[in-house]
Amino acid sequence: MDRFVGSFQHTLDVKARLILPAKYRSEFLAGGYIAPDRGGCVSLYTPEEFEKQAAKYIAMREDLENGGLEASRFWSAGTSHVEVDRQGRFVVPANARAMAKLEGDILIVGQLNHMELWNPEIFQQRAEIPGAAVMGMSFA
Repeated sequence: MDRFVGSFQHTLDVKARLILPAKYRSEFLAGGYIAPDRGGCVSLYTPEEFEKQAAKYIAMREDLENGGLEASRFWSAGTSHVEVDRQGRFVVPANARAMAKLEGDILIVGQLNHMELWNPEIFQQRAEIPGAAVMGMSFA
């Protein structure tokens, strides 16, 4: 698997479909999984990476004192399997669009083992936090 790096701006079409960056389409021939993530985005996982993430949430369920069961429940309830068509498009589920305020332009951000889907305005706000400044990042 290639590492997912870089950022790409694409637009949701009228059917709520988003096109994957061409260089990563082969990673999603068997579809993918969209799941809630921290910071106001949703994540797109390959089936293989999704299984790794699911295993972490399964293990987390045993940690009742620190909210492990609730975290697992929220993550799995908000997760959807998506099919990718021949043109590299997939429907972004309504719950994911609402969760991450996705409409119109979408910023796809590589996160090494998965991709994040961001509302560009929210991503810009997050880029202004100290960690981004330390890295010398600007997405304006």
